[in-house]
Amino acid sequence: MPLHRSRPIVLAAALAAAVAVLLLAGCGGGEEAVKSTTGTIYGVVRSAQTSAAVADAGVVLPPTTKTATSSSDGVFTLRDVRPGTYTVAAQADGYTYGSTAVTVAAGVVSSVAIALQPAAAPTPVGAAGATVTDTASSGEKAACVIPAGAVSQETDVSVTALPAAQAPPSPNGDPDHAAANFTPDGQQFAVAVTVTVPTPGAMTPGSSVSLYEWDPASAAWSAAGSATVDAGGETASASVTHFCTYGVIDQVSVTSWSSVGIAATQIHEVVVQTFQMTDPATVNDTYAIALASEVSVVSGAIYWLRYSERPRYPDDPERGRIDEILTLLEQAVAHNQGGGGGG
Repeated sequence: MPLHRSRPIVLAAALAAAVAVLLLAGCGGGEEAVKSTTGTIYGVVRSAQTSAAVADAGVVLPPTTKTATSSSDGVFTLRDVRPGTYTVAAQADGYTYGSTAVTVAAGVVSSVAIALQPAAAPTPVGAAGATVTDTASSGEKAACVIPAGAVSQETDVSVTALPAAQAPPSPNGDPDHAAANFTPDGQQFAVAVTVTVPTPGAMTPGSSVSLYEWDPASAAWSAAGSATVDAGGETASASVTHFCTYGVIDQVSVTSWSSVGIAATQIHEVVVQTFQMTDPATVNDTYAIALASEVSVVSGAIYWLRYSERPRYPDDPERGRIDEILTLLEQAVAHNQGGGGGG
């Protein structure tokens, strides 16, 4: 048979083989391949008080970028999830934060239920301003002082104190972490307002603590400045220009969490500043502090960066910045272990 006539036959045979593969996939072969590498999360979002379905809740699965929105019956599905243990979180208008742990296995549909705590009843606030307060059944207090001119039209404001059982997990793992939810989420103010949030325990009045804000889109905390502990030591107040869920942690807690010594707090604060991408020079500050610190302190900071902070920054420029910090800190560890620094 001439060569020029065999070429169509060979192509036809190849096409037939490809069709056979597709047919096999349609009969389950391809599906088995998918099941061998990923799993599915099937869940429902309900009210923690009434068990009623919550529609239009935003669902996230950090550190992945997968998201979903609950249907009218509260149902959502997250597909093609790599095996592992995750915390799936949800938030909706009229509710505060809710989450649950889930373990995903290859080829398995994992079922979860997320209970959302209803937010406190809203208070109409006009151009004259107002003070809105809330006290949780367990005693935690929250408040917001909205001065005149902060809003240009009447706005329904809700303040909800969140005890540890209802608050997003602490940025430093403190089991007693409390917070406060202020809605409408993302509300901007023309004049700074004062928010008051519960502290995770009795703190020294007048002392400064780190203020954090919760981002429901990434299900993670980010630094938001500082707050001052009020008289009585059970709340802390700060001036802010927008609403969200706020929480505070004690600087001492940050120190013991990262490792030991004041340098751990310094490393933490400098790194947080660096993540904001406002001052590239702080990378060098991080290295200078690490160089003078105990090896255990720097190692703790590296661990925190690599496993807690880095997954929150999927964009390449920010990942590059964090990798630069990690490299500098690892150099400091090597320097200190070689006898060139403290520790």
